[in-house]
Amino acid sequence: MVAMLDRNLGAHGCFGMIVMDGDGSNAIYARGHRALDGQGRRLIEDPFFRHANSSQWVQIADFAAWTAYRSLRPTGRRNKISSWYGRLLGHLDVNGGPLALRPQGHLSM
Repeated sequence: MVAMLDRNLGAHGCFGMIVMDGDGSNAIYARGHRALDGQGRRLIEDPFFRHANSSQWVQIADFAAWTAYRSLRPTGRRNKISSWYGRLLGHLDVNGGPLALRPQGHLSM
């Protein structure tokens, strides 16, 4: 996912940062950023962590990510929620819908 974000920023001539919920204690997120090629890197820093309870923007991002996830996995007791992403956020999605990330790094729609 980090590599995909970095490529998309490069394609648009932009720079960016990842801001995410948490306290930064899990080093795997920094490793993903540091694995990027140093030449032409568009993500300018390791992820910046901020607790969702102190940031409305992180709360909004959590909601968007969670509804996208539920639209990809519509089973279980939260099946009714699976339509929220398409109804509330889908028209704003620059990718046309949530992307399922595969363990091998391949993306599918």
